[in-house]
This record gives sequence, structure tokens and C-alpha cells, in this order.
Amino acid sequence: MLNSNEATMEIIELVFLAIFFWVWGIYNGWNLRESFAKKRTEILLKSLNEMEEDESDIVNIVIEKYNDMFIVYNKDTKQYMAQGNSKQEIEENLRKMFPGKVFTCSHINLAEHGFKL
Repeated sequence: MLNSNEATMEIIELVFLAIFFWVWGIYNGWNLRESFAKKRTEILLKSLNEMEEDESDIVNIVIEKYNDMFIVYNKDTKQYMAQGNSKQEIEENLRKMFPGKVFTCSHINLAEHGFKL
């Protein structure tokens, strides 16, 4: 049987071990989380850089209507790009004149002229 001093010492040792392993777990868990976050950030930055390289194929456009003709301009440079009497004709003309490019237009601009996605 343990006397009271030995029992107290044993309880102190158990509390110390519990605190030690609790702190050790927090420390290692934090380091593991940091390592995972760094790897995930590197992956995201790499994919972002790849997207920026592909972004040169994306052209923002604005559609304006004059009489019965739709005129397409580059949104950034205001440069004329194509024209047509319908959405299909505009798409066809853009594909012919700018092969390999992807064109984006705001939903509001499309809706102004009655175009649907």
C-alpha cells in the first residue's frame, strides 16, 4: 500500500505526464497543420500560375447593337472584333477570325440584347 506522500507523488507524475503529452500533441499537431498548409499553398500557386498562362486565350467582349446589327468589341482595348445579325452569326465570325480564343461577356450585356446562355 502506498503512503500519502507516495500517492501524492504518483498523482503529480501522472498530471505532469498528461500535461507533457498534451503540450507535445499540440506542438506536433500545429507543425503538421503548418506543413499541410504550405504544401496546399504551393499546389494552389502552381495551378494559379498555369491559369495565368492560359488566360492569354481568354478575351472579354462587349456587344453593342446598331440598327439590326450586333457589333462586338474587345472590352479591354475597345477594338472592333466582329459583327453579325444573330448570336450564332457572331459566334461563328469570332471563331473564324480568332481561332483558339475563348470569349467572355457579362450576363447583363447578353441580356440587354436578348441573348441567353
